[in-house]
Amino acid sequence: MDRVNLRIEHVRFFTELLRDEGLVTGRMDGRFTTWEPDGGREHMSDDASISRIIGAYSAAFNHYVRAELEYVSDLPYEILSIDVNKAWSYSDFEGRAVSVVDSLSGAMRENPHLKVHVALGHYDGATPYYAAEHVIAQLRIPADLQSNVETAYYPAGHMMYVHDASRVQQGKDLGEFVKSASNR
Repeated sequence: MDRVNLRIEHVRFFTELLRDEGLVTGRMDGRFTTWEPDGGREHMSDDASISRIIGAYSAAFNHYVRAELEYVSDLPYEILSIDVNKAWSYSDFEGRAVSVVDSLSGAMRENPHLKVHVALGHYDGATPYYAAEHVIAQLRIPADLQSNVETAYYPAGHMMYVHDASRVQQGKDLGEFVKSASNR
């Protein structure tokens, strides 16, 4: 830790956290762990928070669009595509972190009726809730617009719907948000 000035890279953190037990922690959801076959590996070989659910979610979605919506295509639906991620352009953020603070701040100033709901998972390593809170605090909006941003916390990871109680609560929270944001 001293060698990196207490600023450990996030994937290395998930790899190191439970190394003594031969496990790695899920990035999308820290409640998931899996055995790491290479105990000296710098970065985990598998993210259990993705590999344990991706098959079921892919199958369910493919069944839904083909059987219920009757969508016809030879192409499989991919939940996460490495090829798409590799081809994605980050040219607008060259040499700096990706941030939407300026865009969201501008949109809220232009439309003072715009409401924002931010869902935060306690076990989310992809978008840690303290980081999201920090981003929200950086919004350059007048004080009277700060109440237009609401946050909700769930005992889940990045995908709240993987945790049943969080999925149910988030559904209720989103319903209430839509009612309040539309003045109903």
